Amino acid sequence: MKFVEKRLVFLEKSWLKAILGFWIVLISFSVINDISKDYVPVENWYEIRSVYVADADYPNSPSMVIDRTIHEAVRGNWIVTVMKQREDSDQFFLHCTAVGTADYTPKNVLPLTVDLDWWTWPLKCELPVGTYYISTLHIFHPEGYPFKESRISSNIFNIH
Repeated sequence: MKFVEKRLVFLEKSWLKAILGFWIVLISFSVINDISKDYVPVENWYEIRSVYVADADYPNSPSMVIDRTIHEAVRGNWIVTVMKQREDSDQFFLHCTAVGTADYTPKNVLPLTVDLDWWTWPLKCELPVGTYYISTLHIFHPEGYPFKESRISSNIFNIH
């Protein structure tokens, strides 16, 4: 009888070890899966390669050429910052900021003509005579992934 009791205790410990091992493997896989999602690049959803802003005459909004591709549907926030050059140096200061939220899908295309008013809508950023560049930050919230960021700056352009 003692042999049977010892064998049952041994089997109980083996099952306990197996169950504990299973949970350790499962939790480890889950943690590794979550960590690996941090390294998935934003370009899986949205890729912006260039933002070009043309020179313009005051008070016209400068035209823009944007090279971007939306690969997967994703919701995101955007911040466009317009920086103006100081007249007495090569340094730039904040002139205006526009923010918004949008749903991006591969079916979304840019209009045939894009200008700064469209890029910063609903804010219309008045640009007096001077030298500028814009910086755009997209913060995406892909489902099941941590947020992803995409940043790009334009060329330097002039308002005459």
